Amino acid sequence: MNLNQIIEEILRSSQLTYLVLVFFAVSLFLYLLFLTSFSILGLWLSEAGLWLAWIPLTLIAIGFPFTIKMHFLTQINPINPFFMSIGIVANIITFMGLMIPFLQISMTNEKLKKAMEKDLGDDYLEIIEKNLIVRFTQEVKFKLIRYFLGAKARFIRKTLNIYKEIPYKRIGDMDLKLNAYAPRRVGSFPIIIFIHGGAWMLGSKDRGRDENVCKMLANHGYVVFNIDYRLFPRKANTIAEMLSDVRAAIKFVKQIGPGFGGDPKTVFLFGRSAGAHLSLLSAFTQQGPFFKEELGQYKQEDLEVSGVIAFYPPTNLEALYNFYKILAPKIAMAKIIGGKPEDKKELYQLFSPVSYLTEQNAKFIPPVFIATGLKDKLVAPTQSKELYEKLQRLNITTVLLEFPNANHGFDTIQAGPNSQLAYKYLLQFLAWVLSKEKESKQLENAETYQQTRIVLTRSERHPTTRKPFFVSTEEDEAKTNRLFTEESMKYRAEKRVEISER
Repeated sequence: MNLNQIIEEILRSSQLTYLVLVFFAVSLFLYLLFLTSFSILGLWLSEAGLWLAWIPLTLIAIGFPFTIKMHFLTQINPINPFFMSIGIVANIITFMGLMIPFLQISMTNEKLKKAMEKDLGDDYLEIIEKNLIVRFTQEVKFKLIRYFLGAKARFIRKTLNIYKEIPYKRIGDMDLKLNAYAPRRVGSFPIIIFIHGGAWMLGSKDRGRDENVCKMLANHGYVVFNIDYRLFPRKANTIAEMLSDVRAAIKFVKQIGPGFGGDPKTVFLFGRSAGAHLSLLSAFTQQGPFFKEELGQYKQEDLEVSGVIAFYPPTNLEALYNFYKILAPKIAMAKIIGGKPEDKKELYQLFSPVSYLTEQNAKFIPPVFIATGLKDKLVAPTQSKELYEKLQRLNITTVLLEFPNANHGFDTIQAGPNSQLAYKYLLQFLAWVLSKEKESKQLENAETYQQTRIVLTRSERHPTTRKPFFVSTEEDEAKTNRLFTEESMKYRAEKRVEISER
């Protein structure tokens, strides 16, 4: 029996209408699932689309020949070809919608590359030093094979030392803890403190998708500390307590970092969603105590960081509150912050990172890397845009990468098209910042050397104490030379007397 005979046999079946309705129901379900990619329910659909695209494609291949045959059979109930046709159209729309992020990935990549060049300079890759201890991808591309193979978790694990449940802060009888991921190579590696998201209410340092990000970063040459912090409402009453935990973690990590191979002078904060909010808030307020209770607790160097990585961050909490059209997130925000914006406007400003972007604070704010999806339905992409524009006006190094087809949490699937690009550009940004810091230190050292030259040659040492002279200006140098001549003559005269007495 050939395919044509099988189709005719099914079309004459008494169960035809039932089969048509099943086909239509499955097609409609897939279409509605695709539509959720434009809502808060479809957070990762843009990244997983290629894995799902075969389902509508299979339904199209099955349904199309049946629908054609139905139109030529007069005894067929006209409702059947109608529902089959609608089902096929729904599947075509679903398939094309799932494929869009992949079909447009080259165009997206080109836009992201231009954004990097605009903010860091056309030659930003040339600035990156070749002998950095960290690794990055020189040419950013989406790799289809990696999408299907996923991350090499077993291989990555073999290159790392992983330490779990390290206490960093004690509150009453409770310990806040962190996990550490360090390269097994020998060296002094930059440090990244990872702060998980979860709407200030959910999440953990042990969540699998966050651990995978930490392992990937450690595999590229960073010592990564993944922290827990108090969450609302079980352990924290407000965002202030969460921020207090983050600040305590920064100080603690700087103290213990060298024991894991980390360099405490190069610390980056990396947060996603609510974690990005806390990262920004901590970095933008590092110049002084945030609460009265912190007076005397921290020096500025305890909280200083080299940069901030913020993925889809809440930056203006009052605007975010007004962005929501449904009641549930508004109620949650009001409880976490302490009231509605009209009643507690000062609290919304206090906990909004954009409130601290002033000329006075600008000199304390480090470079910032922002990534957001333009289809984000949980945190409006305008939150990232506002932050970027205000940082730019203050001449603070900032990169904003906008992903046209991405929703909130798009980078959860690391091998997805937008995720691959986001993390490759992030690694370039980190390497660029590290290179600029190294260059800045070299210039600073050169200036210091010019201002206070340490004379180390034998002839320029003090003839009696043998200590080097310190020369800071031409006038001081002339004075030092006179002193050297006088002391030298005295020293030689003493030696001549000593020899004659012998």
